[in-house]
Amino acid sequence: MKTALITGAARGIGLATARTLLDRGWNVALLDRDEAQLFQAVRDLGEGVAVVADVSDPAQVEDAWDQVSQHFGRLDALVN
Repeated sequence: MKTALITGAARGIGLATARTLLDRGWNVALLDRDEAQLFQAVRDLGEGVAVVADVSDPAQVEDAWDQVSQHFGRLDALVN
């Protein structure tokens, strides 16, 4: 199964993209800095992995990558 990481995934285009990829059978990691909205989005979708991070902070990006790679083992697409 393919895996995608989507930044800005708590709302708008990012959330719509996550929904589309999930509907097509992808594993999806949803990344956003708005923790409350992000967890609500994952609950609403019923699947996906929430990753809280601010992409302007390199340390948080590295932590996000560690979470995604530990959970899925691979990354096939990045949507930001």
